Amino acid sequence: MATAFTSQASAAESTWPLQPRFSYPNGDVVQVAENTRDVTVDIISQGPSGPIYNDYVITGGADAALFTIDQATGLLRFIAAPNYESPRDRGAGAGNNTYQVEVTRTDGAGTAAQLLTIWVTDVDERPGTTPQVSVIDNREVRVRTVTEADGKERQVLTAGTARVDGPDTNGTGLTSAVPVVVDGSGRVLLRADLPSEVGMTASGSVAPKAAGAALADLLREVRQHSEAGSASQASLVAGATRFIAEAANTPLLLQTIAPTAAFGTAPLFGPLELVGVEAGAGNPLVAVVIDTRGLWSSSVTLDHIGFAALAGEVTVRSGAGNQHVVADADAQTLNLGEGDDVAYAGGGDDVIDGGAGNDRLHGEDGDDHITGGAGDDWIDGGMGIDTVRLAGSRADYTIRVEQGHVVVMARDGTEGSDSLANVEILNFGGDGAERSARGTITRMIESLEDRVATRVELDAWEAQHAAGMSLLEISASLLEASGADDAMSDDDFVRSLYENGMERGGNLRELYGWLVGLDAGARTRADVLLEFADHFAMLQYMDWYGSSAWIADTDVGMLVRMYDVLFDRAPDQDGLNYWIAASENGIGMAAIADTFVGAAEGQFGGMSNAQYVAHLYQAGLERTASQAEVAGWAALIDDGTLNRGDVLLGIANSAEMAALVGVMSTSIDLL
Repeated sequence: MATAFTSQASAAESTWPLQPRFSYPNGDVVQVAENTRDVTVDIISQGPSGPIYNDYVITGGADAALFTIDQATGLLRFIAAPNYESPRDRGAGAGNNTYQVEVTRTDGAGTAAQLLTIWVTDVDERPGTTPQVSVIDNREVRVRTVTEADGKERQVLTAGTARVDGPDTNGTGLTSAVPVVVDGSGRVLLRADLPSEVGMTASGSVAPKAAGAALADLLREVRQHSEAGSASQASLVAGATRFIAEAANTPLLLQTIAPTAAFGTAPLFGPLELVGVEAGAGNPLVAVVIDTRGLWSSSVTLDHIGFAALAGEVTVRSGAGNQHVVADADAQTLNLGEGDDVAYAGGGDDVIDGGAGNDRLHGEDGDDHITGGAGDDWIDGGMGIDTVRLAGSRADYTIRVEQGHVVVMARDGTEGSDSLANVEILNFGGDGAERSARGTITRMIESLEDRVATRVELDAWEAQHAAGMSLLEISASLLEASGADDAMSDDDFVRSLYENGMERGGNLRELYGWLVGLDAGARTRADVLLEFADHFAMLQYMDWYGSSAWIADTDVGMLVRMYDVLFDRAPDQDGLNYWIAASENGIGMAAIADTFVGAAEGQFGGMSNAQYVAHLYQAGLERTASQAEVAGWAALIDDGTLNRGDVLLGIANSAEMAALVGVMSTSIDLL
């Protein structure tokens, strides 16, 4: 299941003025260009009526000795301007131009401390031509040419963060459209649309070259914009190398983009938009390395950008064209839009949405959330606990296993098929969100049994409702079938609804609201289950999160464990898919377990019940059952309380078996 969401949007505001707080405009991560002393200032030091009493001091951090602070305003400065080529930082990853200092602020409300991380960025100091300065769309732009050690010439373009007087070329007044690369005919090959208070440095060749010949340049830029020897660097290098191998001799235009924020400004709200020329028909494929490290909040929009390597936390919104994106170990949000896109998200807990098209999406390390969108997609969650989000409900899809991985197909064909590897959780975004009898029944099953309802059972309940059975009667029937009406106290019952339905415990006020009616006899549990399913909090939760199922808890997971427990082997593909289809068509797991046992009559029919139980323990749990365990299960079979299928299902779904198998994913070993 998805993790319950708790809004903290106004947490800081709600504590003021009862507790001291900081208002550093870029949060606790600050980007500073080398040779610059000023770092950041706490803007809360000034109120509507003038200065507010504050007392700022430096109280810690690995690099505290390198900084000074204004006691009244909180202006933090380097004592000596940093030099990117000679870093002096002493903390984790010493020498990587990342400085840490703790600032403590005291005011009338008390004392609070904040640890700041300062990224020092490189300024291109190589000798070159005198900068040509111009004003383009209300932005000062400086362009010069520098020569690399190997004799290659590169253009370095710097656009300031502030708007200046001059012609408003694009007519918006909100962004500045800055041509980054223009060919000899005056055609713009790459343009950057800069929002207010955002500048950039763009560097690279202005002449396209064959992709294969550009590999050394691309790897140099990737290495310069990632920590040496880090997992982030390794991920970016591998991704860039893969891309170049696929691009072969396609003409490639490479630029490195480093966005900058104005000193003392709030987080970036508008995206930096990069617009390339559409590849093909004599146009080059545009590739960019984007370094947003040190920016507290940043977003970039990509149009016709064939390749992007991302360093730092960033939200990417892609528009036109096919995108190939690789990312470092920070957490990124990648909305790839239309086209046949490729993403390698690196480390971090990433969010990836492939949009329309046939995409290849790789979460790699971290706990990722991935949406394939329309089209036939390949999704590999990689390491970590990864979730794939699907539109609609579980009943809208069929699931099969092909060549060792799960394939999810929309029944109506609108979403195509998604092939899933190394994915641990399936999330159905539309499951239970609808305001209908079917949606209510879906939410009742979710809240009561903590599982995703099947299409067959929803169809059956919906037919009974259409024939005159009320939702309250359906609620009572679900309760009776689950056994929850007998086995729990009222308090446990209500708590279980919150834990199953919304993945959180109910607070005292919520619990009291339900329990007072149950205690007084004004409500039955069927009333509570029905009302809970349509309660605004449950509707809001399902709208936001949908319904999730761990692979281990699906019919696929149960069938894999049943093969293991009964036959002591992995399932074969045809057999597994046959039983998955049977489950989707309404055959319950208990009935399937009975059929398993019946089909193996020749193998197990000659065994006594005690021998049969002992076999299940040895094959599935990989241990010898105790005498008490054998006797307990055998007695239940002997007296007719359970049959052999029930025992098979019970052991396959036991906590011990689940622990032995471990976390299951959509990558399944087959016979």
